[in-house]
Amino acid sequence: DGSVHLVGSSTDITDVKAREQALRQSMSENEVFRSLIDNVPVSIYAKRSDLRQFYVNKGWCDLTGFSKEEAIGKTDVEIFGADGEAFVAGDLAVLRTGETQEIEETVVL
Repeated sequence: DGSVHLVGSSTDITDVKAREQALRQSMSENEVFRSLIDNVPVSIYAKRSDLRQFYVNKGWCDLTGFSKEEAIGKTDVEIFGADGEAFVAGDLAVLRTGETQEIEETVVL
């Protein structure tokens, strides 16, 4: 019969694009904060509740002499041997009380 048929649909993706833009912005901000934390001249580290390191910055590596690869996923005892027991005691106190502690740690290199 020679007739032409056309089927179409459209979807408003304005919200999707706005969320994508917000995600890109958030990721960019996270990169800035990570760069700041990585490069401040102090030791910064983070541990999970099982006391295994999941983050160490360059300052921590410079202070301890261990690389990120050597520290991530390990406990203080696995990294520092018996000297790490004192760190574990402090960490357990924080987990038990939920209160922050400001302490001076001695690292023997």
